[in-house]
Amino acid sequence: YMFHEEIYGTVQKLLAERLQGRTFSLLDLGCGDASYIARALAGTTIRQYTGFDLSDTAIAIAERNLGPLNCGLRLVQTDFLAGLIGNRERYDVIFTGFALHHLHHEDKQRFFQCCAHALNKDGVLIVVDTFLRDGETAMEYFKAHSAYIRDNWHDYTEPELEALLRHITTQDIPESIDVHRAMAMHAGFRTLSMGSAHLWYQCFYCEP
Repeated sequence: YMFHEEIYGTVQKLLAERLQGRTFSLLDLGCGDASYIARALAGTTIRQYTGFDLSDTAIAIAERNLGPLNCGLRLVQTDFLAGLIGNRERYDVIFTGFALHHLHHEDKQRFFQCCAHALNKDGVLIVVDTFLRDGETAMEYFKAHSAYIRDNWHDYTEPELEALLRHITTQDIPESIDVHRAMAMHAGFRTLSMGSAHLWYQCFYCEP
């Protein structure tokens, strides 16, 4: 329902095009169970995966999902922004999937600033997330997104739908791609390019 297959397929192609078979390290912020990023990384030359997530349950599942990659693996139970702020390592790729929209604007700004410092010179930041569409207000987003879920997410029970909608209306802080582009440029990133877009669910990448 959130076009994971299409978007993470784009991530896989992006990694292949940029890395050209070179070994690389990746930091995954808000990694969750890492099920989709593990598929995107299958067959790559990743040498080190580091993941931050607040859920110990998700971390345990992520360890199993990432095992077949046969790379160095470091999973840390922590708030992903706090982990990023405290990070002292540098990475070839920083990735975050459907986590950034939970941050307030000021914390998003800090996110970009910290990512710029944590990337190697030829590295890339890849963001998969939920964004406001062009000209859309937050209230319009909440109304349209909720209607989309109710009309299309047929595999969910009514209590599950209510939980999802409650999460969206109480936890989502979506902003537009243009706002993210401005924050990225202010943090020192040179470009912000679109990878793929499906309704509110989009992928972009930027370079330090």
